[in-house]
Amino acid sequence: MILGLIIIALIPISVTSAAPEERLGHRMIYDPVDQRIILYGGAVWDDEYTFYGELWSYDTGTNTWSEIEAANKPPPRFNAMFTYISGRHQIFLFGGFAGNGRVADTWIYDIESSTWTELDPPDHPNQRSDSSIAYDPDNDVIILFSGYRRDEVKTRETWVYTFEDDNWVEMGSDTSPLHQYGHYMIFVPEKGQLLMYPGHWSIVSEGVTVNHGFGGNIWEYDYEEDQWIENLSISSPPGRYWGNLAYDSNRNRLVLFGGHGARDFDDTWAYDIDLGEWEQATGNTRPAKRGSSNMVYDPEHDVFVMFGGIDTIGSSLSDTWILDAEALTWSMAEDTPVREESTGLSIPGFPIWTALTSFVILGAYWTRKHQ
Repeated sequence: MILGLIIIALIPISVTSAAPEERLGHRMIYDPVDQRIILYGGAVWDDEYTFYGELWSYDTGTNTWSEIEAANKPPPRFNAMFTYISGRHQIFLFGGFAGNGRVADTWIYDIESSTWTELDPPDHPNQRSDSSIAYDPDNDVIILFSGYRRDEVKTRETWVYTFEDDNWVEMGSDTSPLHQYGHYMIFVPEKGQLLMYPGHWSIVSEGVTVNHGFGGNIWEYDYEEDQWIENLSISSPPGRYWGNLAYDSNRNRLVLFGGHGARDFDDTWAYDIDLGEWEQATGNTRPAKRGSSNMVYDPEHDVFVMFGGIDTIGSSLSDTWILDAEALTWSMAEDTPVREESTGLSIPGFPIWTALTSFVILGAYWTRKHQ
């Protein structure tokens, strides 16, 4: 009996580590001033949501996660819109999915003072999540496109937050991409371009979805002309949403990993912005198939860093992966904690999502117990 208790005590049921817990729908940016990665929010689903609202810092050189203490925090949420404001050393936050559903609040996080401030613009987009935003430093504006509204409708709206007026303005472009969510926007400073990789799009007629699909060609938005332009490519990755897209500033290219679509993905692609062409990376070592994770580029170490997400059976993840930007080869960050999380059958607030029930976790525990 004593021996049995000792054996059970040695079984690694869970790992406690100074790192973020399992989560999906979190957001990350690279802070070039302090040369670190900052992670915000996210959620985990286990019969109900647990929402996260804390900030974490990741040091690539030491593989160290540290929680950031911050004042006046926004309500916890996931699938929010989150982007770095260069020149101000601040982060801009809008909306997301919180405890009472989708929200429409606007926040600024000042990195230097580690203080959140809620803004009060006279106008703003309605409640939504899964939109995408990016900061355009050339025009000092935040640009937001589409997303999932509180009434479960996908929009086709382009909104701009202007710091000059401290207000949101809805734009009127008649060339915009389709209604969608789970897409990604990146501002490319080399050419002053704002690029978007599509997510889960729909064709809507009189309020009814008549067709839908995933991914496609890169789009470019010209703020001054209020025009969306589709950049056609000879080939492109299989369509997806909730993947990862980040900008490699040393090579002027976009890098895409994973996501969901007609199937789940664990592939890595690079988009040459100058040539307008995609190329798939090779390599056997790679993260597990996933979506709703987040990835950013660390130019000081010339790597991409990816954290967490949700796997093919609906389990939230807490692993940290490193992608060598030059070779486009993956490796798991040393000493990444591996935790176990039971999940329910579905995640509310989004379209179809299925997962195994908790007996899988119990079965894994029973197997360890009897080894």
